[in-house]
Amino acid sequence: SPSVLVSCTTRIQASRMQSKPYVFDARPTFPLLVTARQYWTSDCSRDDPDAVTLVFAHATGFHKEQWEPTLEHLLAHLRDQGSFKVRDAWCIDAPNHGEAAKLNERTLQWGYVPVCEY
Repeated sequence: SPSVLVSCTTRIQASRMQSKPYVFDARPTFPLLVTARQYWTSDCSRDDPDAVTLVFAHATGFHKEQWEPTLEHLLAHLRDQGSFKVRDAWCIDAPNHGEAAKLNERTLQWGYVPVCEY
């Protein structure tokens, strides 16, 4: 079956940065759903073929939204410098973190045997 992207647009408060969340479903090829969020500002070069897309991943124990303050500052800095064109930025959740963990809870528990029962 083909992969499916589901999305809805939101606006981050107190910022010109906008975002759109996605859920990528590659089942049965990959058993877990992957969540991602696309970010952009009105200053981004969305239609410029020379602009780049930035991709961010997080460390263990974090989630994709941790990048929001960094992105706000980075996109503003790059806009002010004017030498680097950004189309958009994507932040991706690991399948066992953040929103993805909630969506994958049943699959992640399959075959799990606790070391110590409390």
